[in-house]
Amino acid sequence: MTNTKGGTLYLGVEDNGEITGVAKKHVDAIRVTALIANNTVPPVFVRASIIKEEDKALRLTTEIEGVLHPT
Repeated sequence: MTNTKGGTLYLGVEDNGEITGVAKKHVDAIRVTALIANNTVPPVFVRASIIKEEDKALRLTTEIEGVLHPT
């Protein structure tokens, strides 16, 4: 995803579509954004927001286009 035009990643949704929510430590958008940036080389900067569905916190992460592209 980081070497393309970006995309949207939903955390807290299982492969079958079941909404399970995210762990409490991942509800803080700033922490998750920092975690991604600090653990990718080169750093990948994302915009993260929290949405609620069925009273469960979901993470909606929209990735900014990566700086390295396949040749």
